[in-house]
Formats: sequence, structure tokens, C-alpha cells
Amino acid sequence: MRDLNVFEAVVEPSVERIPLVDVRCFDIADQRECEISHLVSRNVFTEFDQKLSRHLAAVTGTGFPSVSATIRIRERRPGATWQSGRALHFSSVPHALRGIAARALKTRDVAELYIHAPETDMTVDDGPAHRQEVRKGDVAALSTALAFCAMFGEPDFVELSGDYDIVMAQPSGELRPITVDLYRGSMTVYGVHGGGKDVFEGPVYDYKRLTLENPLVRGYLASARHALAAVKEDAVHGFRAAAEARILNFDRALAGRPLENYRLEAVISLVARLKAGLGDNLAGLSEDAQITALDWSSSIERAAGSAAAAGKFSTLDYLLRGPHRTAAS
Repeated sequence: MRDLNVFEAVVEPSVERIPLVDVRCFDIADQRECEISHLVSRNVFTEFDQKLSRHLAAVTGTGFPSVSATIRIRERRPGATWQSGRALHFSSVPHALRGIAARALKTRDVAELYIHAPETDMTVDDGPAHRQEVRKGDVAALSTALAFCAMFGEPDFVELSGDYDIVMAQPSGELRPITVDLYRGSMTVYGVHGGGKDVFEGPVYDYKRLTLENPLVRGYLASARHALAAVKEDAVHGFRAAAEARILNFDRALAGRPLENYRLEAVISLVARLKAGLGDNLAGLSEDAQITALDWSSSIERAAGSAAAAGKFSTLDYLLRGPHRTAAS
């Protein structure tokens, strides 16, 4: 059985997706010319799962993926229908675009991508598309830009946007966004003093040296990291408070009724989320919330033991027994 994580087994079923862009290319599959689509969508989490993701990003460096790309394929002929495949998960739209370009290139030096607006019930999918030619150097440039942006925090705390030409990053705190021009290979950083009027523009490929030597870039990085530390602390406290409220509210809703059927399914989902964020011992919760949730965990393990004895196996049981503090990459 493949290794499942909390996002795939517990969180993903409750995620709503907002289609953003449809990136397509043509390739040969099963000796037939096919059109391959990557429908890039924004993942919209519940409030509790959003807090869990930020908590995980704060303490482990990796939260839940904010973007997913659903793969579809059809023959390159009139009237062909789409066959849906698996979804790929990414930290941001620029990360997704990089992954799609890398998949399209494979061993080729250049690939043609076609950027479509997402189709809906009110639109057809054969409208005009923006043609984007990408090379391995373009993927390398995008990787460099993302590595530079990563210095200011994880994607849960840095708003990333962009395309194959420009990437923008908005770090935590009251800072002006960073812009990376992939076509020119340059980055633009605004100073934190003087009303933000000071601006530095330099080669993004030299960002490591610039973050050590350039006073304006150093000041911007220091301010971003100072704000990041405070935001991460707030994320940890925010999830702990939300977890306490969730446990006590759920306990009141149970009203002493046994954990079975839909009540058991709901508590398995909740305990999986709690253990993902706080570990097997649910460290950081108040004693009453901790004891309540650990009692539920014991009940789940007994139910799982009975299921295993009857020859049944639950993927959520695997989750609860396996290593925790994991998230989708």
C-alpha cells in the first residue's frame, strides 16, 4: 500500500478548488498524438485546515499544497473527449508552472505550451490560447526566482504569483512586493526606509551574494524575517486555540453518545488532523482537551483492532499509526 499522508487521506476530500488556468501541450502517448492538459486550481481549505497548514509550515517548513494541477488527456482529433488522470500538488502557481514545463520538456530542448482560460459550463474549451515557448533555461530561471523568494519564508507566509515571464512575492509584514523579471533575469527590491522610495534592481542569479553584501537587500531580508518569526508564532498559537475549541465543541456535540458510524468517522478525521499538527501526545493542548482527544484516539485504535481482526483495513488507521507531522510536498 502506498504511503498516504494527512492531506490526501483526510484534508483533500473537503477542499474546494477554484480553476485558475489550463496549461496544455501536445505529446505522443501509446503511439498516438495526444493533447495533455494541466488544469491548475487554487485549493480552498476550511478555516481549521488552513490553520493546521500554517501551523505545519511554521514548525516543519511544509504546509498543505495551495495549488493542484489535474492532468487530463485526449487524442488530437475533432470531438475527442478528455480522460481525467491524477492531480499534482504544488506550493504555489509559479511552482505548478515550473513543474508543468519540466514535464513537457522531458528530454527535449524546447516545448510549446498553450495557455487557456479554464473551461466552464458556459464556455467552450477550443478558444484562442496564448502560445508559450519554454526551454530548459526558462525552467532554471524560474527555479532561481523561487529559490530567492524562499529566503523570505514558506509559501504559507509569502504570497507568490506570476507566470513564465514574471514572479511576484509578497512577504509577511508591511513590505512592498518583490518582482523577478524572468525575461531579463533581474530582481527588483524596495527599501524598507525612506518611505519605500529607494529601490534596487540587480541580477537574480547573484541573489546569494546580494543578500549578504547589498545594504538595501539585506535590510529588506532582515525586516521580512523579523515579521516572519512573529507570524509563525501566531500560527502556532492560532492552531492550538482552534484545536482546543474544536475538541471541546465536538465533545459537547457527542453528548456522551458512543463513537460509531458517522460519529466515529468524524472523530477519526479530527484526531488525524490533531496528531498531524501536535504529534501523537497532542502536546501544547490544555489537559482537559488533551485527555478528551487521547481518549478518542484510544477508542479509534480499539475499533481499528477489531476491524483488523475481521480482515478489514482502514487507510485512516494507517495514518494514525504511522509517522506524523507530514504534509504534501
